[in-house]
Amino acid sequence: MGDLLTPLLAALAAGVLFTRGFAAVRRRGAGHEAGWDRAALFAAGLLAGVLGLVLFHEAASERASAHMVQHVLVGDLAPALLLVALRGALFQAVVPAPLRRLATRLRPGPSLAAWAVLLWFWHVPAVYDRALSFEALHVGQHASFLLGGLLLWNQLVDPAGMRRLSLWGSLGYALAAMMGAQALVAVLVLSYRPLYAYGSASDQSLAGLVMTLEQFATLGAFAFFRLRAHFRAPLSLSDEHPLRA
Repeated sequence: MGDLLTPLLAALAAGVLFTRGFAAVRRRGAGHEAGWDRAALFAAGLLAGVLGLVLFHEAASERASAHMVQHVLVGDLAPALLLVALRGALFQAVVPAPLRRLATRLRPGPSLAAWAVLLWFWHVPAVYDRALSFEALHVGQHASFLLGGLLLWNQLVDPAGMRRLSLWGSLGYALAAMMGAQALVAVLVLSYRPLYAYGSASDQSLAGLVMTLEQFATLGAFAFFRLRAHFRAPLSLSDEHPLRA
């Protein structure tokens, strides 16, 4: 139960911060930057992370494929949705100042490297199996995936509007992330025996398929909306936020 209480409390705290910031932006008359679509995206991000951990809690202790569902929901889909919701004024209103300063100082290269290191580290068989045996380590694993996802998607979504990545730079960045994940998928799928203490080789291959499908869905959606925003924007507005619809 302890490993579920932590994400529930974290989601509650995030929800309170968002509600306060959302209301403040709307009171300032900037409703166009705090529409209900943003609230829906933020709620979807919280649900993706929390429900992923809750609904797949038991199955994840028995199957690598179910555990992978948890990993991609917590470490990829949830961070993407949360940061898309927080673009612009909401980022300033919702995110505490120390975290805002940290987010604006992060560079694309180190962020991508940290994301890849966390992804691969926790899938090393000895580390992965150890996390299954110790609750505190398991909580740390999921927290690390969330952190890695926030590092990656902070650069792609750019909620603070730092514009460190150009159009093609951001697409290349997404492709690099895809390649890093697919290298891990290749290890899972091509291994002739189970790498972890539970499951089967076929279930392990299914885990690789789960990661592939989720990566194509999230990074593919990013590429689509990034390109759409670029080609729809008039030349006079070329310096607008890259994901603004």
